[in-house]
Amino acid sequence: MQDLNRRRKILQEILPNVDAQAVEILSPFMVDYGYNIFIGAGSFLNHNVYLMDCATIRLGKNVFVGPNCGFYTAIHPFDVVERAAGLETCKPIVIGDDVWIGGDVTILPGVKIGSGCVIGAKSLVT
Repeated sequence: MQDLNRRRKILQEILPNVDAQAVEILSPFMVDYGYNIFIGAGSFLNHNVYLMDCATIRLGKNVFVGPNCGFYTAIHPFDVVERAAGLETCKPIVIGDDVWIGGDVTILPGVKIGSGCVIGAKSLVT
C-alpha cells in the first residue's frame, strides 16, 4: 500500500491536472512537461506510453491505452531552412470518453478521436 501511495504522489507531481487516485498508469511512462495533460477518471495507460505535451493532450473518462503508444503534439516544418532555424509549432490532441487505443498506436498532432471509438493495434492516426 505504501508503494501505491508513493506512486500516486509522484504521478500527481508529474501530472498536476490529473487526479492520480482516479487513473492507473503503468511504468515506464514519459511526458515532456506534464502540465498540458488531462486524463479522465477510470482511464488506464499501459506500459511505455509517451505523451509529447507541448500542446494539450486530453483523454476522456474510461480511456484504455495499450502498451508502446505515442501521442505527439509537435509539428516540425518540412522546409529544411525553417527546420534548421528550430521553428516548431504544436497542435492539441483530444480523445473522447470510452475509447480503446490498441498497442503500438501513434497519434499525431491535431487528432480528435470521438467517444466510443476503437483504434486497432499498430495504427497511425493522422
